[in-house]
Amino acid sequence: MNSELRQDLVSGDWIVIAPKRGKRPHQFLRKTKRFKAPIKGCPFEDPLKSGHELIFAYPESASIKNNWQVMVVKNKYPVFVHKKQGVNKFKKGPYSVVEGIGHHDLIITR
Repeated sequence: MNSELRQDLVSGDWIVIAPKRGKRPHQFLRKTKRFKAPIKGCPFEDPLKSGHELIFAYPESASIKNNWQVMVVKNKYPVFVHKKQGVNKFKKGPYSVVEGIGHHDLIITR
């Protein structure tokens, strides 16, 4: 099942239902004593080296000089999928449901 948005029956709010979300890496769920990690080990210090696909960087020459201030990269584990088709709305039991279509990118700042 892909992700979907369901409308709450009481509040009318739209809620993300993402059953495949549990399949992402669980390395961040461990409860360990926090320590200050060196910048060299940070996957967001140089997102391109860690396999993220660049969408946008500011300043524009940042991808070459590595002195970027803001970078937008594709999320490796997105909740929403990008489709160029229209959104399908349907009923699932008592709920109004919309497919989980859209963008789920990462914005990284320094």
